Amino acid sequence: MKSILQWFSLGLIAFLVGLVYAVPAHLAIPYLPAQVRISEIDGTLWNGHVKNLDLEGFKLGELQWRIQPLYLLLGRIKVDTHFDQTGLQGRGDVILGQHTLGFEDLHVVGNIDVVNPYISAYGTVLDGKFEMDFSSLEITQKGLQQSQGKLVLHNAQIVSPAKLTLGEVQIEFAQKGETAVATLENTGDALRLSGTANITPVWRYITNLRIAPTSSTPKEIRQTLTLLGRTDTRGAVTLNNNGTIPILGWLPFLQQNENDSKET
Repeated sequence: MKSILQWFSLGLIAFLVGLVYAVPAHLAIPYLPAQVRISEIDGTLWNGHVKNLDLEGFKLGELQWRIQPLYLLLGRIKVDTHFDQTGLQGRGDVILGQHTLGFEDLHVVGNIDVVNPYISAYGTVLDGKFEMDFSSLEITQKGLQQSQGKLVLHNAQIVSPAKLTLGEVQIEFAQKGETAVATLENTGDALRLSGTANITPVWRYITNLRIAPTSSTPKEIRQTLTLLGRTDTRGAVTLNNNGTIPILGWLPFLQQNENDSKET
């Protein structure tokens, strides 16, 4: 009798696991944040596909995912993802925890102009390609907890307010304690860029950027540099800035409620 009950229990558990594993993906739609819009979803919660994914106006296009069940035992959700749209493709592991968003082995390539809608308010239009590679990246309400990777802009150009070739721009990211450090440099002949940006806890940033003209720099660009700040004997200007990066509002799980704040 005991062995029968054991086999029945194992069978019941297997049935329930199989039932959960087969839950259709479309049942999750009512629980998505209002800023997330999707269309033509199919598959299951564990292994599915959407035709179009829109994150508050940022279009990722076609998305495929597969959840790794073992991470649920650690209180996290790890999802293998792959997205594809015209001008933007990427793949990597997304890790969701309590108030954290992490990435591992993240690789994204695309056209730089995907950011133009977000920077056009500053009168700047960019062109070129970009490639992003991060072995690890973790975002929390307090800031970046892990950032190991590189962002490269290929054949980068400023189209507006004045056309200028920046060449290849490389930005290296590294984590030093609770501070994420980004180091920038480029290979352009018309203008040389170099500098650093530090992102400290509670999303404070401190930037130091040096912009130096070369023998190929147009006269109007040299004149523009004098308007940005005091230039040195070589006509270069150093820009220092600091402020706070606003937390991404379309990531509600990063926001801690009052009870969580009191516990920490």
